[in-house]
Amino acid sequence: MRITNSTAVVIIGLICFQSLSLGAVIWYFAADNFLPSALSLFSLIFLVTMLTCVIAYYGIIRPLALKHQAIESGLANFKDNEFDISLMIKGDDALYRISQHYNAAAEQLRQSKFTSQQREILLDKIIQVSPIAMILVSQQQVIYSNLASQQLFSQHKTLDNRLFASLLETVDSSLHHAITQQIDGLFSLNTEHETQIWHLLQSAFQLNHQHHTLYLFKQLTREINQAEVKTWKKAIKIISHELNNSLAPILSMLHSARRITQTLDDTRLPLIFNTIEDRTKHLNKFVSGYAEFAKLPLPRKTAVKWTAFIEQLQQHYHFTLTGQLPISDGHFDLTQMEQVLLNILKNAHESGSDADDIKLDIKDKDNGIEFNISDKGSGMSQATLENALLPFYSTKPSGTGLGLGLCKEIIDAHAGFIHLHSRDGDGCRISIWLPK
Repeated sequence: MRITNSTAVVIIGLICFQSLSLGAVIWYFAADNFLPSALSLFSLIFLVTMLTCVIAYYGIIRPLALKHQAIESGLANFKDNEFDISLMIKGDDALYRISQHYNAAAEQLRQSKFTSQQREILLDKIIQVSPIAMILVSQQQVIYSNLASQQLFSQHKTLDNRLFASLLETVDSSLHHAITQQIDGLFSLNTEHETQIWHLLQSAFQLNHQHHTLYLFKQLTREINQAEVKTWKKAIKIISHELNNSLAPILSMLHSARRITQTLDDTRLPLIFNTIEDRTKHLNKFVSGYAEFAKLPLPRKTAVKWTAFIEQLQQHYHFTLTGQLPISDGHFDLTQMEQVLLNILKNAHESGSDADDIKLDIKDKDNGIEFNISDKGSGMSQATLENALLPFYSTKPSGTGLGLGLCKEIIDAHAGFIHLHSRDGDGCRISIWLPK
């Protein structure tokens, strides 16, 4: 039975009533002959009764009521998902044992809640740093999103609690079409730096009797490029192996042929042998270049001083440095990045641009370093822009098509990107971005 203050008052009242009733009966039967004694006895009974009630209330009833109230309050905290309060009930009765069970349950629930909260924080951290853009929509409102989705939608603040339809009005048409058509699959997204390939996965489900839609966007540009380069490298290795197996015997037989024909007086033989040797060496150099592309090592990133880096480049090709160099050091593979910029500067000088019009600008961005190399040469056609970064592609009669392809491979290995811009008859600009 739940004992409260009102219950205690009722019990004490009943005790008082019974005591007073007993005193009245004694007074009625003894008042005629023993009035003084009856009055004293009645007063004594009344005092003893009141003392008994006070002792019963403060010694038994009130402690029991407080224990019941403490247990009731603790269970109410359980209902509100609060487990931080422990019961301080003393004694050796049933309520004490109940309080011990309550405290043990509270401790277990408290640990479970803490573990659950830590897991939620960890899961949120993982989702926030994930490269997969994630958006959860319910009732046309974004209820959860991560940083990747914020970047995909080109927003400077979180997408949470915003209307999804209003966000779609600001995105690229291809992204808008992919979402509104509710078709899972690949789509192209044109950005300032490159054309990206994305995969969209949509999932609808019911949660708390409400309709939810989860959108997952994964960029596949780098994976597709890596698979393409891997295919190129495999083909290059096979071709290089077969050509090297043929070139070595040809050079050996050429040396033998010259020794055998030394006694022959024929002016055509030196020309024939020289031509064979020249073309064989050229082919060998050609194969070696592609073998270098196929065996490009992973970048070994180190701190790079910008002033020394620029001075090293200017020893090979003339250019004008515009703007201020970044204050903090660069962080990349020095040898590989020198090779990239030297290849680009070489192309700029061969484009017909005046040397003074070739400019290099290095900007320190929030999340990376941006290189911009521009010239005022003949520029590039649309077909050249689309294929210039592919291996084997070249517009030069004696070109190998290796330079820009190798540059792209190095930049990709640094987790950056390279993009070509033609400036409508006013030369070409090549942008390179490297993450910090």
